[in-house]
Amino acid sequence: MVRYLIINNYTTEKLIDLFFNKGGHINRFYLKNTIRKGPSLVYLNGWFGGQNIREAILKALGKK
Repeated sequence: MVRYLIINNYTTEKLIDLFFNKGGHINRFYLKNTIRKGPSLVYLNGWFGGQNIREAILKALGKK
């Protein structure tokens, strides 16, 4: 599994690290997309979707 994504927003990188440390997974179809924009799915005790990776992770962590 790919643990690191190249995203310019520093806070998003920290959010992804926190998400992986809690045992979360990012949908492999999102990881295959080279642009990494658009809807995404993440898994942490259930599937959560969002308009982008940041929104999906915030939903999964229960902060949105």
